[in-house]
Amino acid sequence: MMLHLHVYLSISTCLLLFPIPHHSKVRRLEEQLRSFDQSLKSLQASEDKYSQKEDRAEFAERSVAKLEKTIDGLEGKTDLATLSQTMEELNSC
Repeated sequence: MMLHLHVYLSISTCLLLFPIPHHSKVRRLEEQLRSFDQSLKSLQASEDKYSQKEDRAEFAERSVAKLEKTIDGLEGKTDLATLSQTMEELNSC
């Protein structure tokens, strides 16, 4: 208990001897810490948004590639159908 009292008195004495610089420095540090914390949260939110956009872009790229393959396949079938129809028309003449 005496040690706690001694520490308390020492802290109190320090605060009495140096009240303004100590408190103002603590306040400045707390403000900086809050600012850093807000910046970190903002960066994390930005990172999450970027990650979501990146995921959407990758999904879109995969979708486009599938559509291109489908179109290529349909074009191939259309060419064969057109060719068959042309051949039938030529044979019927």
